[in-house]
Amino acid sequence: MTVRNKAVLPRSEQVRQRRARRSQERVGRAAQRAIFTSELPAVVVRGGIGTPLVQRSKNRPRRSFSIPLDMPGTEVRTPSLPIIRPGWRLLSGFLTITFGILIYMMLTAPMLGISAPQLNGIQRLTAEDFENVLHLSGMNVFFFDPQNTHALLEKSFPELGYIDVQVGLPNKVIITVIERQPVLAWEHGKVKWIDAEGYIFPARGEPSNQLVYVVGDTTPPLIHENNQQELNEDVGGEQGDEQNTKGEKDLSQKADLHPRMDPKLLQAILKLNSLIPGVPLVYSGKDGLGWKDPAGWQVFIGTSLEQFDEKMRVYQAIVNRLNEQGIQPAMISVEHMHAPFYRMEP
Repeated sequence: MTVRNKAVLPRSEQVRQRRARRSQERVGRAAQRAIFTSELPAVVVRGGIGTPLVQRSKNRPRRSFSIPLDMPGTEVRTPSLPIIRPGWRLLSGFLTITFGILIYMMLTAPMLGISAPQLNGIQRLTAEDFENVLHLSGMNVFFFDPQNTHALLEKSFPELGYIDVQVGLPNKVIITVIERQPVLAWEHGKVKWIDAEGYIFPARGEPSNQLVYVVGDTTPPLIHENNQQELNEDVGGEQGDEQNTKGEKDLSQKADLHPRMDPKLLQAILKLNSLIPGVPLVYSGKDGLGWKDPAGWQVFIGTSLEQFDEKMRVYQAIVNRLNEQGIQPAMISVEHMHAPFYRMEP
């Protein structure tokens, strides 16, 4: 079978046909790429809110307005303004700046400065005494610490038996106190006052009643020196060693902050003053409690008023005997009723 060969085209025609095919192939590939790109989703970055890698439009939405004029069919369009959509960062920044300004105003506002505290219950103490310790004048009320003020007052004024500190806005400080009332004045170098419970505090101002006056050659015997063991037993009771130890620490701290006189000796002094009113009382760390006799000598009966009447009879007998012999003693002691003695020198 014989195959007829096709006519051979000229070379120029073959080149034109080849170029036409290539051009059609390029157009087909471009159309496919356009379709493929429109169907692909936007690629985002992992982590948090996705951010498209390819933004379809970088233009932010803008808002514009058209203003009609008097002439029909004419209007003026205003410049387009971007629509601002505040986010959380802008809001948090605004709140931070606002609160910062408020805090600065509160710390510097004159209306929040304390001028003078309101003092309730003071009798012998004065407002100047409190200001010299607390230094509240001009202090911002937000810097005022009620607990620290309470502790400072308790340490600086042992004559205060009760302290309450309150604070209020805009600049109010209320301090309520109850002062201890002295019943005894003890002179040893400086005069100290002692109330009915034995608490010792500086003499300040004028007492509301007449005090029993004692001149001593030593400071008043303190309660934790003579009765510490008895107090520990009372505080501990039957609650165990742990609470007993805690009670000892509390008593020790309280005794250091507010020294307290031995209550037995205090009661003895007050009773002795009622038995021999108007006679100056004295106290010796060695010989105990006594008084100065109008004849010029000192009399000591010890730290207790037990058998006081018997001791007074012994004392009177000694005085009569010394007067008969013309002896002028400096001191007579009947602390031990069965072994009294006298001294010619103080």
